[in-house]
Amino acid sequence: MSNQLIERHEARLAALYEVSSQLGKTLDLGEVLNQVMDSIIQLTGAERGFLMLYDNENGRLQTRAARNFDQENIEEGAVNVSYTVIDRAIKSGEGILSSNAQEDARFSDQTSVVGYQLRSIMCAPLLVRGTTLGAVYVDNRLFSGVFEKDDLGLLVTFANQAAIAIENARLFTQTDQALARRVEELSLFQRIDQQLNRSLDLNQVLSLSLNWAIALTNAAGGSIGLFEELDTEDSEVAKMGTNQVLRLMVFRGEEDHSESRLVPINHPIVRQIMQEKRSVLTRDVSEEESVDGTPANVQLAVPILQEGIITGLITLETQQNVEINREDIAFVERLADRAAVAIKNAKLYEAIHAANKAKSDFISLVAHELRVPMTSIKGYTDLMNAGLAGPLSDQQKQFLEVIRRNLTRMSSLISDLSDIN
Repeated sequence: MSNQLIERHEARLAALYEVSSQLGKTLDLGEVLNQVMDSIIQLTGAERGFLMLYDNENGRLQTRAARNFDQENIEEGAVNVSYTVIDRAIKSGEGILSSNAQEDARFSDQTSVVGYQLRSIMCAPLLVRGTTLGAVYVDNRLFSGVFEKDDLGLLVTFANQAAIAIENARLFTQTDQALARRVEELSLFQRIDQQLNRSLDLNQVLSLSLNWAIALTNAAGGSIGLFEELDTEDSEVAKMGTNQVLRLMVFRGEEDHSESRLVPINHPIVRQIMQEKRSVLTRDVSEEESVDGTPANVQLAVPILQEGIITGLITLETQQNVEINREDIAFVERLADRAAVAIKNAKLYEAIHAANKAKSDFISLVAHELRVPMTSIKGYTDLMNAGLAGPLSDQQKQFLEVIRRNLTRMSSLISDLSDIN
């Protein structure tokens, strides 16, 4: 090997080390991608460079970085590359080199090669832990023979290191985004908790819970309700064949409009939820199949649980092409947990309020029943003291005074009892 080749090889290794060390200095994905492409162009002397990554949602290759020799971004409309070369590199898991694609039997008949007048091309897959993230592609449309076998080896080596940097940046971005979403969600639930706990009115708690569920899932409507037992003599029992029902507050999307609906516990979807104690997502729901009588593209039914017992239900409906995803379901389930606490508090408040009213009614009744005879006794005592029943002996006057003092004491006790009320 000549000194010139040795020096060139050493220079490339030094450049590879330098650019590789730079990659680890940032975890910003966009910055990493541009660094990768600028470094590849610098190492290979390419005219243009493109970095493609698979989209996690649709599984398609997307151009994430496109740079030229002057380290400038290439406009999206000017991304003219040979996807045949890229596909071959990804499928084979190996680097591809074409010194002159116009005369290369593998690619010369490809429309992209001919149409874009592509000449020198190299491409290497981005592989990390057996997974293909995408590919890096460089070319020169002006000259043939720009790239050699050593250049391809350099590109593959750098692509392997770049893939690790890209994956690290990707994971960091995903973690950062997940953390941001979690913080946003916690902040949102703090607002929801404040609103739910601010009210001890059961209907308002139910309405607030449903409104939040509809708003944050983009649902067209929904319902919320609690299970109860009807009197066996109720006319509804005969119609439904059971006295165990779900009393729903149904909101169909009209502003400030809701209606009440009774759903038997043996309704198919309700029965499934009661048995499995989990949320149920149903598609193409007819009016008869729907829990709340609303036909929908998708209906989500989420149980409200208190100490492992299902006490109620939240349903949400979407129309047309609106979907309910796993994040929506998880959100509504967490909302249902918070609603369960607020509902329990509202019910306890109602029970305490009812007990206080019963106590007040009882005290009022007792006070009234005591005051009526006491008024008569006091009246007759005053008449006797006035001599209207004839002259009184000293002993009789003494007895009347005892009665008067006891009446005064009883009147004071009744007043104290009323104050407790």
